[in-house]
Amino acid sequence: MTSLIESCRVSSPSGTVADQSLPLTFFDIVWLHFHPCGRLFFHEFPCSKPFFLDTLVPKLKHSLSQTLKHYFPLAGNLVYPLDTDKIKVPISASLHTHASFVSMFNGHNYTEWCEQIQFHLGVLELDLALHVDKPAAITDTSSEGEISVHTAWERSNRLSLMLMRMTIASNIKSTLPPTENAKDFIKLVGERSQTADKSLAGTLMATLTTIKFDGSRSMYEHVMEMTNIAARLKSLEMKVDDSFLVQFVLNSLPPEYGPFQMNYNTMKDKWNVNELHSMLVQEETRLKNQGTHSVHLITNQGAGKGFI
Repeated sequence: MTSLIESCRVSSPSGTVADQSLPLTFFDIVWLHFHPCGRLFFHEFPCSKPFFLDTLVPKLKHSLSQTLKHYFPLAGNLVYPLDTDKIKVPISASLHTHASFVSMFNGHNYTEWCEQIQFHLGVLELDLALHVDKPAAITDTSSEGEISVHTAWERSNRLSLMLMRMTIASNIKSTLPPTENAKDFIKLVGERSQTADKSLAGTLMATLTTIKFDGSRSMYEHVMEMTNIAARLKSLEMKVDDSFLVQFVLNSLPPEYGPFQMNYNTMKDKWNVNELHSMLVQEETRLKNQGTHSVHLITNQGAGKGFI
């Protein structure tokens, strides 16, 4: 007799419904980074240990393998082998899936790309080659431990290179010096990014200092663009102080904002970018209302003259 603690009903794409359960001791929730359903529910089995291990566990593993393939983005490649207490993911399927979640490196997003590469390789337990230098070559006198480390490093290095090359734009990939070492490869990508970053930083700074508000979009969007440019410069290790950004925003304003600038310059307390942003949006609204009133006045005067 099985004592039910909690149960959960899950639906597969085919429309069938089944009760799914799994003993906690046979589910490594730390290793499983994606969840097929909101919660896991477990049963308590008061039967003998041999019967549990020899009969129930294989059935549970098979059942879970069938269920997982409906809920994981790995085309049904997740399995729960009988000889292990961990769910297995074939690397060919998993590597391709993880690559689809990594931003394509375009020369200007190295920080984001590098963080994602390290995260996904860590999830796959393939990041050894990024942190450890290549071990000594295997010889006839190598111990089992040395052979094991060398094999693990070679596998990590090979698959790390595959993942990185899959997520780099073709026009950039062709310009990178050839290397078969994952640690060296990610360093080369970083160096390639620094060259592009210097050029990008110059372009962004020129834009920030010369941009003008022309009324083609809202003041909110205009200041947000300048704030975003400053943030991008900061990511390129070229920080723009808040006081400088405030001045750049003020310099970008057209003549009708002259009184606003004069009032700001006479103030004892200065605003930060967020405060300036808010006040400029209010000033934009005031000027628009004033402009609408003037247009109506001119129209009315013109109409009156027409009647005389």
